[in-house]
Amino acid sequence: MQILLVTQDQRLILLVQDLFVDQAHIEVFDRLEVAMSQATTAALMVVDIGLMPHLYASIAALKSNAPIEHQLLVYLDTIDLDQAQAALDAEADGCLLGFEPHQIQSTLLAAQRQIQNKDDISKQLDHYRQLVEDASAVVYRTNPMGYFSYFNEAAVQMTGYSREEISRMKFVDLIKPTWKRKVETYYVIQLQAQQRETVFEFPILTKQGEEKWVQQTVTLLFEQDQYQGAQAIVFDITLRKQAEQTLNEAKQAAEAASLAKSQFLANMSHELRTPLNAIIGYSEMLYEEAEDQGHDVYIEDLRRIQRSGKNLLNLINDVLDLSRIETGQATISLDTFELETLATDVVSSVLHLAERNQNQLQLEVDASLDQMHADLGKLKRTLLNLMSNACKFTEQGEIFFTVYPCTVHPNWVCFEVKDTGIGIEDEKIELLFKEFVQADGSSTRKYDGTGLGLALSQKYAEMMGGYISVSSVPQQGSTFILHLPLTPSTLDNEKQPPRVLVVDDDPSVRDLLQRTLSKAGCQVMGAENGRLGLDALKPPLPHAILLDLRMPEVDGFAFVDALGKNDAWRDIPVLAITAEALTQEDRLRLGGHVIDILPKGANHSKGFLAEVKQAIQTLIPDSEVGV
Repeated sequence: MQILLVTQDQRLILLVQDLFVDQAHIEVFDRLEVAMSQATTAALMVVDIGLMPHLYASIAALKSNAPIEHQLLVYLDTIDLDQAQAALDAEADGCLLGFEPHQIQSTLLAAQRQIQNKDDISKQLDHYRQLVEDASAVVYRTNPMGYFSYFNEAAVQMTGYSREEISRMKFVDLIKPTWKRKVETYYVIQLQAQQRETVFEFPILTKQGEEKWVQQTVTLLFEQDQYQGAQAIVFDITLRKQAEQTLNEAKQAAEAASLAKSQFLANMSHELRTPLNAIIGYSEMLYEEAEDQGHDVYIEDLRRIQRSGKNLLNLINDVLDLSRIETGQATISLDTFELETLATDVVSSVLHLAERNQNQLQLEVDASLDQMHADLGKLKRTLLNLMSNACKFTEQGEIFFTVYPCTVHPNWVCFEVKDTGIGIEDEKIELLFKEFVQADGSSTRKYDGTGLGLALSQKYAEMMGGYISVSSVPQQGSTFILHLPLTPSTLDNEKQPPRVLVVDDDPSVRDLLQRTLSKAGCQVMGAENGRLGLDALKPPLPHAILLDLRMPEVDGFAFVDALGKNDAWRDIPVLAITAEALTQEDRLRLGGHVIDILPKGANHSKGFLAEVKQAIQTLIPDSEVGV
């Protein structure tokens, strides 16, 4: 620290030297003009007022002299109140009246502390300035017009522009053109709302034309409610955005692969179901013949074939239903029904399962509940899944099926299935509604199953606007509750009965198919030949066509050719029915237009009708037609 001492008084010189020994460099001058001409960066100047030839001019010169950093003390050797007042009027920093060592010492010590504090603050500010300048993030300030008033070195590194170039720019000049309007609008809104701080992400372009993504935190600066500009911290998030894009592309690819898989399964439904229904149907025929002809030795084997076939069909149905839901092909068909009737039917359907494990079933339906408006088929299937699981995982216990108004959601109903079975561990509960996952996944697990039932049930519940909750205690039992709205107001995809056109010249076959499909819930139209069948193809078009191949006037082959030539008709699925064996040439003519071909020989058998109904369900996946 440098001290300039302008005096001829040895007492003052010795006092200052003793006070600042080893702490400052002291220079003594006997004339003020010499001291000012030789001063460099003095921290403190002590002046004897007696050496100031022109009081006002001298003090003004001292205060405007750049090298004098801190305090100015005016020393008066004699008590002269007029001079003291004149010095104060001239805005001297300090004024000592008379030579009193104690007063001088205390004043100089205060000045020393002030100087030291200012030095410390200056060092801290320099430290902070350096931290900002060396920061990897861009730090900048703007004036009210948006031009840069300050920016650190990181701004130069990020943008590629020189300091001189940046100093003439606004930050919005760096924004990618397609984003500029959006970003400007964002910050105009921030200013209008006087929202002090915001965080926004957008792309900028460097001087070299390289795109970089940044995350910018902007703080508005106000002084006496007047906008003074903004300060911001900007981070380069280009790598993060690239990683997000890569992950998003991978996610989309995975979703596309999953969707392709689901679409494949949904589209292949007839390939899986048709031959299986034929197996079930022919086993039924053989079972009936064995009973009629007294071949008891075959009856049990045929029953096992039927049971295995139906189990496999149920599994295929579950997989295909999941596929239809994933591909968005599944819809809701709303019906109005009695809740007590539904509950009674469900209990009757699982009664044999309960008796197999010596379980007791108890049903209770709240008397205040009457009707419900929902998808009866999906609701019943969901409840059967829950009840079947309770029967399967409970032995010599009790199963309680309770239907009551929901206390959490007004106008909702709860279907509670509670058992006293084996229960579920806490860490396994979250796996219950995942496809193809079971709580016990070991190879030695006791209970069979595919792990699809609960997953499908939860999806059905969500489609109907509800959900399934579960609680369980191992070795004590489990409680599953299906929560559903009594009258879902958000389900607007209620579907009409599937429309089926039957084209066959045999009146008995046509009548049989019409009656069978009508009972199964289809809206059926009939045509006695191909020409009338083509005339019947008017809006609303049928969802599927059952077509006899051998007919007068326009046979099935010509009918299929006509469908293929009409844009509005070519996508209607066709199921061909024939009593004759088809040649390779016949199959080639039908290729690409007919979904499947069913033999017509045994058209009055249960097997054939089962095949027809199942084929219709295949052609119209969301219908409730089934075996």
